[in-house]
Amino acid sequence: MLYLALFSSQVWDLFTNADQVRDMITNKIQEETLRTYLFTYSSIYTSMSMETLAEMFELPRSTVHSIISKMIINEELMVSYDSGYKLLSTWHKWANNARLLLKIASLGIFV
Repeated sequence: MLYLALFSSQVWDLFTNADQVRDMITNKIQEETLRTYLFTYSSIYTSMSMETLAEMFELPRSTVHSIISKMIINEELMVSYDSGYKLLSTWHKWANNARLLLKIASLGIFV
């Protein structure tokens, strides 16, 4: 893994609480990797399991839920929770249709 190569340098031993710094950076890398994955693949899947995402990125389910919720609130991710917050349903079909309708409306083309 990339972060293992990153932490092999001896410069990390110069930090106060070096282990805590390594853990924090590892956590941030995992979180941003999850965000990148969601940005990249949310338009491909129709649903995603929260449990699977938590396992894939080695993050607690609560952290995965928190990241996804923030992305939804910030309108970075077009998904909704389903089945008691265990499953994400993507909106990409509806979002694409809405974009198309807005584009048509802005061109003044009415059916």
